[in-house]
Amino acid sequence: MTALNEPGIIKYEEIFLPDEEPVPSTSKEDDVEESSESDSEDDDDLTYEICGASTDQLNRAEKIRSETIGRILDSILPPRKIRNDGKTYLLRLSREPATRDHVSELSQRFEEVLKERQVRMNGFCPIRREIYDLLFDELIRQSGIHCPERGSFLLRVRDEFRMSLDAQQKLFDSGVEFGGRKALEGEIERRTVEIQCNQLREEVEAAEKSVSDLRAMMEAEETESQMRMEAREAKHRERIEFLTKLNKQLEDQISYIRPG
Repeated sequence: MTALNEPGIIKYEEIFLPDEEPVPSTSKEDDVEESSESDSEDDDDLTYEICGASTDQLNRAEKIRSETIGRILDSILPPRKIRNDGKTYLLRLSREPATRDHVSELSQRFEEVLKERQVRMNGFCPIRREIYDLLFDELIRQSGIHCPERGSFLLRVRDEFRMSLDAQQKLFDSGVEFGGRKALEGEIERRTVEIQCNQLREEVEAAEKSVSDLRAMMEAEETESQMRMEAREAKHRERIEFLTKLNKQLEDQISYIRPG
């Protein structure tokens, strides 16, 4: 039985909780499981006698082992209460050992989920990470039931891996944030430089226009000055010619009046 909103990779079980009774602990739930194994007690007693240990001691050891398995499984995914048809159930990881058929079904279901969720196998894909996390939790569940020590070790490996992955995710997010901040600062600086360039370009254009206007004024002034100078020179030449002619006439008159 699977939990809601999960792709059916992890195997769960539901335990009915009467409203007037508290949530059963892991040890009590494991005691119920132990009672279901009463059919094999005769063979176990024979084995215990051969090994030289009492039935109570071995039952106590089996109970401790069941409690250890329960703690490991509850550490993988903590149990939680759910409501279904007005009844309260405790949803927790299944204590049932995995069989060959279950492993085969798990492999097929895993491949189906990868296709259904359109997982990208290259690069960063949060959906792929979520599905692989669920698969690893199910593998820890299966290993923990068969060998609590191995399950505990795999659980520590999972937690260490998640801590490392979270640290890398934070580092990645910090790098993205830093890169975005630097990109924004660069964009602001680029716009500021563009504004300054536009202002300088306008100032240069205004200065060039002023130089062009001053050059035109200077050329007009030079032309006007040249024309005035030429007019004065022409007037001066006319006066010289007039005075020269007048002087010539006066000389002629004097020569005519003066006797030979």
